[in-house]
Amino acid sequence: MAQNYSDDEILLALPRTYIDLSEKYTRLYDCPEDQLVVIELSITSKILKQFPRKCVSIKCVDSIGQAVDGTVYAEFWRWKDIQVGALVQVRAKKAIYAGKPVLVSPVLLNDSAHVEPVYSPVLHTTGGEQKKLTPKAVTQAVRNRLARPNALRLMSTHISATVGIAEHQLAQQMGVNSLSEWLKNVHSPRTIED
Repeated sequence: MAQNYSDDEILLALPRTYIDLSEKYTRLYDCPEDQLVVIELSITSKILKQFPRKCVSIKCVDSIGQAVDGTVYAEFWRWKDIQVGALVQVRAKKAIYAGKPVLVSPVLLNDSAHVEPVYSPVLHTTGGEQKKLTPKAVTQAVRNRLARPNALRLMSTHISATVGIAEHQLAQQMGVNSLSEWLKNVHSPRTIED
């Protein structure tokens, strides 16, 4: 569905706030429940499933050997090169299911990811009907757009055309070197200060 979202709906979506993920947990016991955290885990098994929906089922242990399971749907393809035994950083919520800890919506992080942008819902028009996209859907759509070649350049051009001011003038008014650089910091800040 994300490929059907128009540029007006997605390219102008900017985060409304950020979650600071600079604190990394190494023990599941220390992670608060139902709160987005970053935890370092060792992968003990990984199974790619094709049915009923493509996903990766993972089993992991924390630094003291506590086991946890998770199922990865979003960006599951990022897990294909991760080897069993690898130490990874995962953004997820911890929940308790049937008395055991599970990872809810785990996402594999790179070493520099410390901040998570939070997007507001946006209106999406399809077949003449307007539908409100959830923040999760907007986040995924923006990530898909940013994964494309020259995405920041296209977003800069789109913003400039929308507001009717040349890119270099707009960047100058905002006190930044370029709109592309500003957009990169807005959508993928390395620290909460960015």
